[in-house]
Amino acid sequence: AATAVNIILLTPAGKRHALYYPGESVVWGCFPSAASAAGRPDWLLASGYGGVSAADATALLDLFRSARQQGCRVMFDPSPWFSSRISAEQMRALWAETDCLVGTEEELTFWQPADSVEALAASLLNCGPAQVVIKRGGDGAQYAERAGAHGQVSVTPVAQANTVGAGDTFNGRLLYGLCQGESLAEATAAAAQLAATVVKNGRGVLGAFSSEVNQTNA
Repeated sequence: AATAVNIILLTPAGKRHALYYPGESVVWGCFPSAASAAGRPDWLLASGYGGVSAADATALLDLFRSARQQGCRVMFDPSPWFSSRISAEQMRALWAETDCLVGTEEELTFWQPADSVEALAASLLNCGPAQVVIKRGGDGAQYAERAGAHGQVSVTPVAQANTVGAGDTFNGRLLYGLCQGESLAEATAAAAQLAATVVKNGRGVLGAFSSEVNQTNA
């Protein structure tokens, strides 16, 4: 099969045990140069995956540059998969071609050590992105942008939580908000809240589709 498959087994306490098939390497391709302004996407979202390698970093760098040259902004979530598979220089080269960098505090600190989440956000902005969003699980999220706005959003922690799907839900709502013209603060707050609701419901991303959730995040 070409598609990665991850079967996650959860203990009653929410601890994960994963059975992972990485699938085939992703063919990133090139951003279509013939895209008209009307047909061009506003954003390109890219993330790491289980079978990622140094070749992916090279391909992504070309893709990011091509997209931005044509007016498409890039959101990049490195995920944990790039760790120890590419150099710090390669990762920072990707950040330099990223408009909005998003990731967990642990994953981003691996590449850019910092004494606090505020210092981490500031140092990441110095690496090139115009916007940075740091996912912090039960502690909410931190956001910052080169234009000056920065802050944190809080959520109600969920004990012994099933967090499967929370990160993807966060990214999806964040990107939706930015596409709809929300400020980074507004989009981050809504993303953190929806991810927390998914965790509370304990159904993975399916927990984002109840009528109550849809009304709250409309």
